[in-house]
Amino acid sequence: MTSPRPEKDRHLVERYRRKAARYDADWARYTVGTLRRSLEHFTWRGDERVLDIGCGTGEVERLLLPLLPDLHFAALDLSTDMLEIARAKFSTRFALRWLRGHAQHLPFADAAFDVVLNLNAFHYFDEPVETLREFRRVLAPGGTCILTDWCTDRWRFRAIDLGMRVFDPAHHRIHRSKALRSAFEAAGFEGVRLETYGVGWFWGMATVSGRAPLSSELAPRARAALDGSTSSPRRRSMPRGGAVQST
Repeated sequence: MTSPRPEKDRHLVERYRRKAARYDADWARYTVGTLRRSLEHFTWRGDERVLDIGCGTGEVERLLLPLLPDLHFAALDLSTDMLEIARAKFSTRFALRWLRGHAQHLPFADAAFDVVLNLNAFHYFDEPVETLREFRRVLAPGGTCILTDWCTDRWRFRAIDLGMRVFDPAHHRIHRSKALRSAFEAAGFEGVRLETYGVGWFWGMATVSGRAPLSSELAPRARAALDGSTSSPRRRSMPRGGAVQST
């Protein structure tokens, strides 16, 4: 894999090499809170092809797969140390692949996934619109991208962003929530939805979701699911409590 930003990525890999062993314990409340809120932005059929970009220690997969075991997951991260911890959490019964790779050069064919997730990592990525176009490239027509990250709508995150630009060589920037929405639209997503919220008293978050444009040649199975046809499988949502609910 050729990195588009080798020096920044070297610092990023080293940082998570040091953090990996304690990451889940140190960030448990924050991680679960942000992931559950993010997953509310999609109504699950239960057999989607999902790409988790920046999967870390596999907490998205830990939340979803016991409830929706027929999901087909590809989970990608730059840190081999984080991936090793993620792999150890799962049995081989799930359709789950762990890959080392870069968000800006995804090692997948066009239209390979129904859902793309990028949760709590976007502040590391240069060229946000181009990165989102790469996310859209691997989505099937009508597929959904969900992105969650800190946002500078709260004053403290404007200060954090300035500090990270000085002291964190891997950091790019923390965006305002409206800038994230605009980046989705500039990258060609449709039906863009923005939600801002807090996790605890400190964390100011934004979740943005959008759909890849529909093609006139969309496969019947995908068209039926998107149209809510009675011939499609039942779709299920994840409410705020974290359990999956039939609709």
